Amino acid sequence: MKFFGTAFETIWHKGLGRPYKLVRPIDVGSGPQTVLLIHGLAAKAEVWQPLVTVLEKQGVYRLIAFDLLGFGRSPKPNHLRYAVHDHVSSVMASLERSVKEDKIIVIGHSMGCLIASHIATLYPEMVKRLVLYEPPLFADSSEFRSHTKRRQFYFALYGMLIKRPQLYFRYSKLANRRRAALALQTSPDDWNAFSQSLKNTIMEQTAYHELRDITVPTDIIYGKYDFIVTRKKVKDMLKANPNIAFHLVNEMHDVTPRSAHYIDLLLRRSSRNPKLGETKA
Repeated sequence: MKFFGTAFETIWHKGLGRPYKLVRPIDVGSGPQTVLLIHGLAAKAEVWQPLVTVLEKQGVYRLIAFDLLGFGRSPKPNHLRYAVHDHVSSVMASLERSVKEDKIIVIGHSMGCLIASHIATLYPEMVKRLVLYEPPLFADSSEFRSHTKRRQFYFALYGMLIKRPQLYFRYSKLANRRRAALALQTSPDDWNAFSQSLKNTIMEQTAYHELRDITVPTDIIYGKYDFIVTRKKVKDMLKANPNIAFHLVNEMHDVTPRSAHYIDLLLRRSSRNPKLGETKA
């Protein structure tokens, strides 16, 4: 059986380039509005549980969350680059046809925001609303030098991390032991997906250019105490697009009951007024 499985992967995925199907740990609710939740780097679908708990009570949503390619219980192929199009292809291939024909709300966290924005750019006809919670947006712009300097600082850290996986595993073990806000889910088996996604999805991202011209109503939410991503000058860089609203919450880089209630409130308010201005919580 292992031989046939290996042969199938070689022909179907490597040879023909067919996307992998993802494991779907969360699929709850039977409401008319589908919400697709996309987790971040070194995480899995269960990080959305605080938001799922809140939104499920509304009775109007169907909530779907996959383990992204390379993480959780989903496939972990070694031959892929784990670029944004690899992640998007696997997410879209895993959505049911009936879901893809509906107008859905797409919510991303951290790296999941980059995947979400790419989906909204490629399939604007299927995305009703885009919610980007703590997105790692980085642009190389001569117009916004302070942002570019911050980008260089972060990318230097990322490059060091990619070259020294032992530092990452040391932190991961400590963070999980102490139940830190950023308790990363990566194990040695996930290192390839983690390092390649960091390099080829986050560091080689397309989200900034996509968001400048996004036509889907979009909410960008940053945590006031989030040190994992930078929000410096992001609002100024995207203020020309009237489809984007910015929000600031008193959070770190995590999905918590407090941030879940804020996103719930945002969705309920935006359903009545899709062009809300900046809010704080």
